[in-house]
Order: sequence, then structure tokens, then C-alpha cells
Amino acid sequence: MSCRRIAPGLVVAAALCALVGSVRPVAAQVEVLFRSGQSDTAGYPLAGFDRPRGAGGAVVVRARTSALLVHTTAGINELLRTGSALPAPYHGNFNRFRRPLVNAAGVIVFHATLNSSDGGEGLFLLEGTTVTPVVVSFDLGAIGAFDLNDQGAVAYVRDDVVYLWDRATATSVRLIGREDGAPGGGVFRRVGRLALNAAGVVAFAATRKGSSEGLFTAGRDTNPGFVAERRFGDGAIAINGVGQVAFTSDGRAASDALLRLDPGSGVVTLVAKGATVGDARLVSVDPECVAMDESGRVVFEAQLDGKGAPRKLVVTAGDRLVPAVEAVGRTAGEFATRLTPDGQVVYTQDRRLMRFDANTGTSTADLTGTTTTPLGIGIVCETPSRSGATSVFAGARAALESIAAGVAPPRGEVGGSGRVGDRA
Repeated sequence: MSCRRIAPGLVVAAALCALVGSVRPVAAQVEVLFRSGQSDTAGYPLAGFDRPRGAGGAVVVRARTSALLVHTTAGINELLRTGSALPAPYHGNFNRFRRPLVNAAGVIVFHATLNSSDGGEGLFLLEGTTVTPVVVSFDLGAIGAFDLNDQGAVAYVRDDVVYLWDRATATSVRLIGREDGAPGGGVFRRVGRLALNAAGVVAFAATRKGSSEGLFTAGRDTNPGFVAERRFGDGAIAINGVGQVAFTSDGRAASDALLRLDPGSGVVTLVAKGATVGDARLVSVDPECVAMDESGRVVFEAQLDGKGAPRKLVVTAGDRLVPAVEAVGRTAGEFATRLTPDGQVVYTQDRRLMRFDANTGTSTADLTGTTTTPLGIGIVCETPSRSGATSVFAGARAALESIAAGVAPPRGEVGGSGRVGDRA
């Protein structure tokens, strides 16, 4: 019998694998010890399990709980957590949360895996206390990139097709995708990262049969457009209300340039390798960080020359490049793509919620390992977004759970990154 991770339920067979390795199959009743959605000994609903092992006759697993959290000047509050009920007409509850996005009206869209017979994952809109389903899929991984605009519309990728969901009608329309003719030749194959603006225009990365990879635009009332050739990857894309699109020259690796599409003028180079940034030279642009505001000002992450090859966030200010006061750590990531009107960009570093101020060039930790949250202290901050004075993010807490003879011993904390399984 092969030993593999099992989710959402961990059964005795998996525990036996952990205890004795490969054994001859025997006729026996399978008993579920843990299941996603049930609570641990401290009362936290569990979102996933990993690494079962034997310990003194008990079965020990890593488990996690997840929540959708909001940070304001008043502190950190919980919006939803593992075990919260799904909205009608769906049955079951939320499991793990990912990449919440918030707009100027405080409306939030988020991705979640589900404990439900009606689906495995979905996108949902949260407005006040009302949760509205955008799209639900049985197949985990079918829903890809998504974005939210200030009108509450949601653009998302499902099975390599771009859809636009309308808040007023709660319906989705297909914009463009796999096997459609692509601007500049060929047909679309894969669709990746995207960004949505207030006018309902989507900028997205895609590959094409018979032609090069690149960036494109599409909208309900506009013809598909070609932006630029770019190697396909998860590189950030930012778009604002006037249709400017900011991006790096390579979507997969360190880039030589930061570019921007200006409607009516074409693609312009904002900065290129070798440019002077403060008292240093630009070595490369990291594709994971590109954030832009409505004026076209951009914040990006630069690799600079000099001692230690520092990484700094840099602000484009007209013809000038203004570097941050301090370098960002090598664990910095998950940068938001919107530069707020007051010049803020949120990201994560060492599991903390960080906020960069483009006006002062400084970063502030809004959540650290000692911050009290509804999930306790020492939580993992994931995929933040910000609008105004409000930041939303997915929070996770990892723990050890064990069971022996039907009795669960006290709960123990687990250090590390908290990367625990939440899907089969």
C-alpha cells in the first residue's frame, strides 16, 4: 500500500503508513480521525492536514486553520474563517482562503477552497456581511488569476478563458480565451496573470499557437488588443482607469526593463538596465512587483549594484527614479499591484504584513509575529491587498494535532512557513 498525503480527511490507513510503512492490505473498516472543517482541541476549525506520523502510539499530523482578516487603524478583525458557512444555494463551509482583493468601496473578492459536495473551490464577493458566489468549480486548480475593480466587477480565468462577472446582474460573460484568434496572429492557448480597470478592460498574459507569448487586452465593449511580446509567466501586471498598463519585459525571470503602455502613444520604457537609481545602477527589475496608481506612477522592485546587491522598491516620479530608504528582505513577496491614491503598496515579508509608502520611501510592519489577531499570535500573513486605510489578507496558523485511543492530547504549536496541504 503506497503512503500518500490524504485530504480533506486523514484516515487510519494513512496513520498506519506513517507508523509501519508499506504493509499488506487487510480487510478492515476505515476510520476517519481528522476531517477538514472540524475543530482542533483549541477550538480552531481545521483547513488541511499533512505529514502524518506515529508518536508514542498516537497519530500526529500537521494541521492549519485559515481566516480572512482585515487590518485598519482600529486593529485586526476577522471577516470569515475555516468553517464559516457557504452562501446559498451552496452547502458546506469555507476551508482555506487565498488572495483577497479590496476596492475603494470596501467590497472584497477572494478565492477559497471548500468543504462541500457542491464544489471544491470558488471566488466569492464579500460586501459588509453578505457573501455572494462569483464562480464555483468542482475541479481544484480550474480557477486561475482574478481581479476586482471599484465597480465591483470581477475578471477571472477559468480553464484558460477570461470571464467578466457583473455585480449588478451577478452573471459572467466570456471575453476571450483558448482557441480564440489572437491579435497579431495565432490562437490563444494558455491564459495567465491578469488585471482589471474601472472601465472593464482586462490586461492579461497569454501564449499563442503559431506566434509568440505576450500581453493583451480585452473588454466587453472593446476589441482584443496586443500590448507587447513577453515571455509567459507569473510576472505582475498593473492597469489603471485610463488604460495604462505597466509590466516588466520578462514575465518569468529578472527583467532588463520596466515598460508601460500609454494609450495613444504605445509602449514606453520607464526604466532599463544600467539606469541610475539614487547612487546605484539598476541591474534588473523583479517581475513580481509592479504597482501603479491612476496617474501612471509606478512602484517596482529593483536589483541594484553595489555591496550586497541590495533589492529596493523604487518609485517612478516623472523622469526621476526614487529608491526606498531601506532595502527589502529576500523573503519579500506577494506585492499588491495597486498603488493607492495616498501612495501605499502592501506586501509580505517573513510572514508579516508590510506597507510601503511611496511618498516617504519607507516600509512599516502592520502585523508581526507578536501582533494579537483573532487567530492568536504568530500567524502567517498571505496575499494582502489595500484600499484607503484598509488592508485585507489571508491569515493562517499551523499546529500539531494528535490522537490516541480516541483522546486528543493538548495542542502544540509548530514553527515554520505553515505550508500545509488543503487539497487532495
